[in-house]
Amino acid sequence: MIRYFIVIIIFSLTLASLNSCKTCNNYIVTNEYIQNNSRFEHPFYFEKIKVDSIDTNGIPIKYEVTRKASVSLKRQDLKPERKIYFYEDTQNYEWHDITNATLHPTLPIDMIPGNWYLIRGLKTDFTTSAKKIFIHVTESGEFQVFHPRIINN
Repeated sequence: MIRYFIVIIIFSLTLASLNSCKTCNNYIVTNEYIQNNSRFEHPFYFEKIKVDSIDTNGIPIKYEVTRKASVSLKRQDLKPERKIYFYEDTQNYEWHDITNATLHPTLPIDMIPGNWYLIRGLKTDFTTSAKKIFIHVTESGEFQVFHPRIINN
């Protein structure tokens, strides 16, 4: 009887953990948009970076931010979206060009071949953590996305 009870508890806990993963923040990044299975309720940053060195996985470890923008809801009472477009207007969102102190309906930074970009401040399921995503547009125009491990703020 106790064995069956233990098996039922383990099964229930396993099922609960699988269901909670439906709300995990999984990000998809293309050259047109960023998408999340949760909604973008919090602002995040998009930065053009100059890379000084990369690790063995091809991820920048030393870099300098040369241009900075952020995206956020226009007002907190608006419905957050699961997908934010870079170069098309995304309903309810606006881009802030932090470098030039201006507002824009789309990302004010062009993704140009031969350059690196960083998306940071993306929330995870843990309130004290944030995710960074590095983007490299190669000289030939290939769009590469790097998802390093989660970092603590």
